[in-house]
Order: sequence, then structure tokens, then C-alpha cells
Amino acid sequence: MVDHDRGEAKPLLLWLGRILPSVELRTPLLTRVRRDVLNTMPVLVRLAAHHRDWIRDPETWQPDLCKSPRDLLVSLIEHLLARYPLPRFCENAWFIDGPLAHIEREWFCHLGQGKNVRTFGGWMPLISRRAAHEFYSAPTHFQMREALRYGQAQAIVKDRDMSCAIAKSRLGLDFIHDAIWIPFFGMWANSRRDPEEFFLVADYLWAQAQENDIHGFNLTGRNFPSLVQSAKRFFKKLSEPELPGDSARISGGELNASHRNFLLDRRLSQWEPLEGVGPYVTERSGWRYEIRELINATELLAEGSDMAHCVGGYGSRCRTGSSSIFSLRSCDLENGVLDREVTMEVSRLSRRLVQARAWKNSLPHPTTRRIILEWCRQFGISAKA
Repeated sequence: MVDHDRGEAKPLLLWLGRILPSVELRTPLLTRVRRDVLNTMPVLVRLAAHHRDWIRDPETWQPDLCKSPRDLLVSLIEHLLARYPLPRFCENAWFIDGPLAHIEREWFCHLGQGKNVRTFGGWMPLISRRAAHEFYSAPTHFQMREALRYGQAQAIVKDRDMSCAIAKSRLGLDFIHDAIWIPFFGMWANSRRDPEEFFLVADYLWAQAQENDIHGFNLTGRNFPSLVQSAKRFFKKLSEPELPGDSARISGGELNASHRNFLLDRRLSQWEPLEGVGPYVTERSGWRYEIRELINATELLAEGSDMAHCVGGYGSRCRTGSSSIFSLRSCDLENGVLDREVTMEVSRLSRRLVQARAWKNSLPHPTTRRIILEWCRQFGISAKA
């Protein structure tokens, strides 16, 4: 078991070995709680990976056996990592599958040490003092990124239901384009138009942001009514059939969310993959490594969010055919969960590896560097600077 994602080849067994006795001997979490009820072991591994953030020793944890299994496990998380009580939604970070080094778990440790939400590391959305205050009142079932978006929206629109809807929409992950979204929240708040019109325009702006450079679209000189009309024209144009017999045409005022999603999926869902590069899988030392191309905007946003870098804003490069983005993921053959390791950009014109970045734009681990070079050789990609 190796801590690849945090950039160092440190064994976690030592730290996991300090947690397991307390959990096994003092609680029923590993012996009586079924995995389909609460999958405890992955959470313990994640806690071991964050041993540098521990503020208390696992041996001093005093579990309250009257608590539910999840609350019991959360009490261990808080014992190890939180000096002060945190909002309930923060605990959800430890139940997210994926890389050991997940940005929301980094944020949990940051808050647990008593630091401010406005000084989060990694990619950082625009958080005002008011937004930071509202962040702490987000619903308990939210992920931390949704809570951040909720706080931003609530600070401006001052409508809890609307802020929740914004956080759960496609804007919930797209912090790359906050130069558009934050002014847009204010524009809608000042106009107080129908919430349905808000999401109509949001879908239109999101499409524009995906098809243009990050600085290629702004709201200067626009007002909300004009954006509504632009959005309607945009979706009516999209609804025109691409082929004879295409049933996608929308009549009258049927621009509801499901129709818009269909139209955006048809226009933006994916771009052509890089020719001559197929799936790549290799195994070594009990691990499986996979490399695959990311071919839609949603995949780019998820990659950038989880890896704490800006690849989420590379949609225009991919759509115009200048770049292809690939994700290298690893999987311990015993647990079968693929973790993101490295994001790679390849120039489509020169078939050259432009960059390869791990967590927070760090350099890849030596093992993954060797795998990337093997992949480049197999598919004729130049790895020279």
C-alpha cells in the first residue's frame, strides 16, 4: 500500500496499524457492521494517508458506542483531524471514492485546524466574507464543493431554495468560470426574474463558456432580459434538426431543462478522440494502471476538481482540435477502486506530450512517469520537451 497520490512513496501500513486496533477492539465497525451498511476500511485508509494532518493520536480516541455506525466513524475522523466542530456536510468528504489525495479531504483538514474557508488550497473559487459565512449553513447532504457554490450564491441571491438549486445544477462544479457566474448571480438577484429563466440563461452561458476561451465571453454591457432572449434564440437554433427525420425540434415554449440538456448533450457532450490512440492498461506490483482520453466538458471539470488544477477550462482547446487530455488512473488489484494519478495534455497537431501533472500540478511519481513514457512509445507520441 503506497501513498502515490500525495506525491511520496510512503507506506501507509504503519499509520493504518495505529488506527486499526482502536477501531477493531473498541467498536463493532469492522466486526459487526456489514460493508453494504458502512464501508469502514476505505475511510481508515484515507485517514492513514492524512497522518501528517493528525492533531490527536488514534490511541486516545474514546468512542461512544451509543452512536450509529456512521456517527461513530465520524467521531474518529473528528478526533484525528478537527480541533473544533465542523458542519455536518464536511464529513461527506471522507466517503467520496477516488484518489487518496482528494481536494475535499484536504479542505476538511484545513478547516479542522481552525483555518479559514477563504484560504483553501488548490484551485480556489471567489469566496467573499459573506459567502464564507453562508458556506457553513449549507445542507448536511451537500459535498463541500456544493457548499462552496451554495455560499457564493446565497451571499448574493439571498434565497435558500434558489441557492440550493444552483449548487445542485451544472454550475455546482464549474468554478473555472466564476468570472461569469458571480456577476450573473448578481444580475439575476437585481432583476428577480423567474428562476426558470435563471437556469435557461445559465445553460446558455455554460455552453458559451465551454465553446470559448475562458476569457472569451463576459457579461459586460449585458442585462438579464437581453440574456434571456439570447438564450432562447440559442436553444431554438440548436433545436433545428441536424438530419432529415431528426426528432429534436422544439416547438413553442418547450425549452424546459430536460430538452436543454438533450440539446447541449448533442452539441457539447464529446469531441473526436485523438486518432490512433486506444485504451491502455498495464499491471505491475499488484497495481493496474489505465490511461484514457477525456472527451467531454463534464469529464474535464471532474478531473480538474479532483486533481486541484485547471484542466476543467481546457474544453475549448479540445473542441477546436488543438489538444487532447488524457487521465492516468491506478487501482490496487485487491480493492478495485480507480484513483486519478496524472492528467496529460497532448498536442493533436504535433502528437507531442505537452505536459503531465499530478495532484495540485505536482510532478508525477517515478512509477507513473515510466508508464507514461511506455504509453507514448506504444502510440507514437513524442515525450520530448
